[in-house]
Amino acid sequence: MTTLPLTLPREFTTPLRQVVDTERCIDEAKQHQTHDGDEPALNVAIREAVHESRLRAEAFHRNVSVSGRSRLTTVGRGLAGRAYSMVGRFRPEAHSLGLRDDFVNCTLAAANYSMLHTTAIALENEAVAGFAAQGLRTYARLISDIRRAFPAAVVHDLSGIDGFFMIDINAAAIATSQQLGLWSIPCTDH
Repeated sequence: MTTLPLTLPREFTTPLRQVVDTERCIDEAKQHQTHDGDEPALNVAIREAVHESRLRAEAFHRNVSVSGRSRLTTVGRGLAGRAYSMVGRFRPEAHSLGLRDDFVNCTLAAANYSMLHTTAIALENEAVAGFAAQGLRTYARLISDIRRAFPAAVVHDLSGIDGFFMIDINAAAIATSQQLGLWSIPCTDH
């Protein structure tokens, strides 16, 4: 078992920085999302999981240095993440739109953790691989939870729009079932 502080080869600089930067941007965006009325339980769970993951990533990052360089820094936090965070401060959204944005953000975080995990496996670093696997598990769970909640959120948002008189009350269950089936189809087209 590797203990911290940890000195890593230069090849970890970019993927580790991307993980930490993405975590910060997503956490800031979630902290500033606004809601009309009561906040859905799933949104609270996502915000808490993202915040915990950010703290874990920052703690790992603080205890890492790259060989031949000083401690890693997170200079480029990304304009897109900052812009998203600012928009979230001023715009209350329908629940389904917030989930859509969470889905995109969680997918980006999972991709970054996947890249870091692959780098760690390739360079045979168990400590980084374990850290990345933990982050990947967090975001895989959140993505799955969001996918399951999408249909109900869309139907709920539609029911609150004036002019929609006839909404199939079974639409959310039908859509959830069909979409989960589509996600489980193996990809064979390459």
